[in-house]
Order: sequence, then structure tokens, then C-alpha cells
Amino acid sequence: MRNFTETREKAIKRTRQLVCYFAEFMLEEEEKGAKQRAEFEKAKAEGKPVIMVSCAENNIRCMHNCMKAASEVVKLLSDKENEVEEWQLAAINAMYETCNTMEEGHVTIPFDLPYAIKGLLLQWDEKESTAGIMMEAMGMK
Repeated sequence: MRNFTETREKAIKRTRQLVCYFAEFMLEEEEKGAKQRAEFEKAKAEGKPVIMVSCAENNIRCMHNCMKAASEVVKLLSDKENEVEEWQLAAINAMYETCNTMEEGHVTIPFDLPYAIKGLLLQWDEKESTAGIMMEAMGMK
């Protein structure tokens, strides 16, 4: 890394792993969606009445957005110009530790984790987030 503190390096590494997790999940959903679509088309071609209900497309979109958000966190943390406080890094790493202990024997990854981290880092898109509006309403902006 680039002479970051141990806690910052740990947060960067974990968030990169989070990007990979979302990418793998997204690819799995693409495969499931393609398989479901093929089964649907086959049944349709045979003249069977079929109704297709699939969450694959929405799951893919959700994972893409999660992956993008986590990637933005990695970019922010990896840029030495961005000042990140030790308490923020400790909180990010605590979030990951909690994910490791939520369910015995399993790692639980909440899909809103990258957004929680972005909020902690005060990193959000004002066009897509209401956080700026809320802060303004509270007189904090």
C-alpha cells in the first residue's frame, strides 16, 4: 500500500473483497437468470402456458449498485489526499467484524453495507441521496 495506517489498509483490503463478493454474486444471478429464461422459452415453444417470475434482473442491478458503491469507497480510501479519521476507519472495520460474527459459522454481508460506509465517510451523491437535504433541514449544512 502507500504508507497507510494498519487500520486504513485493513479497511481498503476488506472493501476490495466486498467488491469481489458483489461481482461474484452478480455473475451467479446472471447465470440463474439465463437458465430461467431458457427454461421459460423452452416451455413457451412447447405451447405450454407459462408465467415467469424471476428476481435475477433486479438482483443483478442491486449487486451492480452495491459493487459500484463499494468501489467508490475503495477509491476514496486509497487516495492519500483524502483525509480519513482513525475513528472512521475503526468504525468501518467494526462493521466488517460484526458481519463476521452475526451468524455462527457464516459471514453475513448486508447489501446496504457499502452505503453505510459511504455515509460514515460523508460520501454520497446529492442527486441520488436525501442525506444532504436532511442535513440542510437540520441546519447542519
